[in-house]
Amino acid sequence: MYSKNDIYELHVGIQSIKARFKEKMNDKFSYALSINSRRIKDIIESISDQRKEILGDYDKEHNEIAKKHSETDEKGNPIMRAGGYNIQKHMHAYLEEKKALDEKYKDSIDRFEKTMKEDAGDVKLHMVKEMPDMPFDLADAIYLIREEPENTESNKSKES
Repeated sequence: MYSKNDIYELHVGIQSIKARFKEKMNDKFSYALSINSRRIKDIIESISDQRKEILGDYDKEHNEIAKKHSETDEKGNPIMRAGGYNIQKHMHAYLEEKKALDEKYKDSIDRFEKTMKEDAGDVKLHMVKEMPDMPFDLADAIYLIREEPENTESNKSKES
């Protein structure tokens, strides 16, 4: 049984691998990622809908705060980094406003976090026996679909 949070983390891991590691994937591994993406698609859409319902206003205000504290180019456009606003130079001011925003929406955030702990429903993941070499953070991101290797000590005992 998997929580919605487990499934969401798997989704993020699969997306990260596809973005950063695609050219090094073998066919079996690529197939496993694709089949699992399809199997969790409805759950991810449901999580997205719940987030919009529960945290839509929070997300809009958070985006505005991040945009406000983003570095800008010479034309005044926000500089994006890793899918978000580059707020490194203004991190302290950003964090101050975000802390106030988090407090304002504390009940909503708690409610959403509670829904993420709920059972994701019946989902059968395609397990992967052999993982290609990849950075640890990527391999760890998809721990749910890694098939554990058989215990070599017990195999030795059986062979004797």
